[in-house]
Amino acid sequence: MKAPPLPDRSCALFLDFDGTLVDLAPQPDAVRVAAQLPLRLALLSVALDGALAIVSGRPAAQIDAFMQPARFCLAGVHGTERRGPDGVLRRLPAPDLNQARDLIEAFCRQHSGLLLETKPGALALHYRQAPALEQACLAVMQQAQQLAPGMDLLCGKKVMELKPEQAGKGHAVRAFLREPPF
Repeated sequence: MKAPPLPDRSCALFLDFDGTLVDLAPQPDAVRVAAQLPLRLALLSVALDGALAIVSGRPAAQIDAFMQPARFCLAGVHGTERRGPDGVLRRLPAPDLNQARDLIEAFCRQHSGLLLETKPGALALHYRQAPALEQACLAVMQQAQQLAPGMDLLCGKKVMELKPEQAGKGHAVRAFLREPPF
């Protein structure tokens, strides 16, 4: 079977990180990036005149660390952070998440197998190692949401995340599409 043709300069490519560029892992820091992936994506970005972006729930700093030495346009933390072709990382104002974080941390101390990930402007509760706690995690995240006005609760694959209402991967992609080279 013949390989499909590569996209040409009339295309823009938006790629998620976890579950797309890398396999899901038991812990966020345990993902493995194929050795050739950063170089191959960099070559593809050149072929697209720079119209390639990674759009992820992960913070930009994590994406950069995993993809080094390559550096891409990206939207991190569901669009809370966004780096365009100019290379400047812009962030939405960070909400006060102290009370919500305290509540979730106390919950995590009571149950093994849970991981609270604190991100710029967001909180993610991972329960991949304790799937039986899904309903309890949902209840505590809903309580935490009440302590953090302006936050949405996003449920993913064994993770629940509080993120700013105005942030979203779709919003980030639309913002990219309004600027060259996208």
